[in-house]
Amino acid sequence: MHYNYTYQHEVIHAIFQEKALAIELALQSAGMLRLEKENVQCGSNGYNSEKLNEFFNTKLSNKVVYTLSFWDIGYTYEIGQAPTGDWLGVRSLLEFEYNP
Repeated sequence: MHYNYTYQHEVIHAIFQEKALAIELALQSAGMLRLEKENVQCGSNGYNSEKLNEFFNTKLSNKVVYTLSFWDIGYTYEIGQAPTGDWLGVRSLLEFEYNP
């Protein structure tokens, strides 16, 4: 499918001592990665979101939502830490997401 849209391209970079953090910062600067740690509402993109949101908010701590946008596709990862130390999460796939 063609949307007849021209993207304004830019070179984005980030420098950090750790490679993973440099990549994270560069993706955030480009608008391709969003992190939400405050007021996280998990389960907003999926089936039975009320129960999922209740589970995340009552059973898990250190909740984070990662949103990755790649022009025509996007991923949302909603994760939290269980009392056992294990990390649990849900991934959502979003097609035809706009990446600014």
